[in-house]
Amino acid sequence: LPLTERLRLTCGVRVEDVRMKIESLKGETVERDTMFSGSLWFTEPFPSVALRYTPRARTNFRFSFARTYDLPTFREIGPYASTDPAIKENQVGNPDLLPSIINSTDFGWEWFVAPGEFIAVGAFVKSIRDPIVEEPLRFTSDEQPQRRWENSSDGWVYGTELEFRKSLDFIYIGLADLSVGGNLTLMKSKVQRTLTAVDVRSARSENPSEPTRPLYASPYVINAGMAYDNEALGLGTSVYFNVFGRRVVHHNLYGGPDLIEHPRPELNFTFEKAFKRNAKVKLAAKNLLNPEYKEYREYKDDVYTQYTHRGGVSISVGLSYTL
Repeated sequence: LPLTERLRLTCGVRVEDVRMKIESLKGETVERDTMFSGSLWFTEPFPSVALRYTPRARTNFRFSFARTYDLPTFREIGPYASTDPAIKENQVGNPDLLPSIINSTDFGWEWFVAPGEFIAVGAFVKSIRDPIVEEPLRFTSDEQPQRRWENSSDGWVYGTELEFRKSLDFIYIGLADLSVGGNLTLMKSKVQRTLTAVDVRSARSENPSEPTRPLYASPYVINAGMAYDNEALGLGTSVYFNVFGRRVVHHNLYGGPDLIEHPRPELNFTFEKAFKRNAKVKLAAKNLLNPEYKEYREYKDDVYTQYTHRGGVSISVGLSYTL
C-alpha cells in the first residue's frame, strides 16, 4: 500500500486456533480414569506491519513489527517424569504451560550498490511473554534432582546485524561472476528467573543468584562465503563458512556451572554444472573441517568435558534431468 511516493506500507493479521493434548498411563492399565493428561488450547491474533521508506534510488529504510508464538512440546506439557541423559536429571512436564508470545521489532538500512550487490545494517528487539523455562523442584539430599517447565514473566533478545555482498569485478573485469558476501550478528538475551529458581540457587551456591539469566542464543554468529555463477557456461560453485559463539546447552539450576557448547567452525562447498538437454549435475560437500563437537563445564579455572564427538564429512553427488 503506497502511502506516499517514497513510503510504502504492508500489513496484515492472522488468527490461529491451536489445540494440543497428551495422555500418559499410570502404570500398565489403559482405563481412562487411570490416565494423566495435559492440554493446551488458545486463540490469538497475530498482526504484522512493515514500512519501507525510499529517500532516493537504491536506498531503503525499513521498519517491521510482527507477532508470533512458540508452543511447548508434548514432553513439556506431559504430566510425567522423563530422564535427560545429557544432565542425568529427571524432567517433569507441566500441563498448565502457556505458549510464549513473541513480539519482534526490526529497524534497518539497505543500499543496493549495483545489481547483485548490497550493504545492509539493522537492529532487532524481541520481547517474549510467558517464556518457557526450567525451574528446580525442591528435594532433599537423598532424592534425585528434578526439573519442571514453567512460564517465566518475560524475556528479551536484542542485537544488531551487518550484511553485504560484493562482486570482484572492481579488481578485474574477468571476475564479474565471482562475488563475496558475509553476515555478522551480535546479540544479547535475558530471561527472568522464577522465584523458586532464585531461592534454590541462592541456597545451594556460594554467591547469591541473579534474578535474570541469558537464554540459549549465541552472542555472535558469523557467515561468510564466496560464489561463482556463470549462466553462459551453466556453471555455479560456492564455498560458505559459519561459526557461532559459545552457548549454554543446559543451565545449572542448583548453583553449579552451566553446560556449555564450544564454538565450532563449519565449511561447506557446492558445485553445479548444467548440460544440454536439461541435465544438471551437483556435488555438495558439507562439514569439510570436521571440527570437534564439545560440551563442557567450567569451574575454578578448570574445564570438565562432558560430551564430545565429530560429525564427519558428508559428500553427495546428484544428477537431475528436466523433461
